[in-house]
Amino acid sequence: MIGGAAPGEGNLFGINSQNIDLRLPAGQPLSTIQGNTFGLEADGETKAANTSIDSVVFDTQSPVIFGGSNPGEGNAVAFANGTAVNPYNTGPITIRGNTIG
Repeated sequence: MIGGAAPGEGNLFGINSQNIDLRLPAGQPLSTIQGNTFGLEADGETKAANTSIDSVVFDTQSPVIFGGSNPGEGNAVAFANGTAVNPYNTGPITIRGNTIG
């Protein structure tokens, strides 16, 4: 699990990089990415300084859930310059309930 739906469980990813590359362990029954913020400051609205994100990349051969349908499970991906979410080398993937823009 990267992040979580409860308040304070999500991570803040604001980096000066082309991609945010999440290398998830292979062989897991399920990798879950929920409640995280990509490309924004902690206020959830301001573009993170020196951030240039092309995409959030998952690299795993396991199934992935990115976001969810319950409160707090969605991720926010902001200011993406390319493919905002890029599943690479994954098993089945579910993407739902996210804010991408």
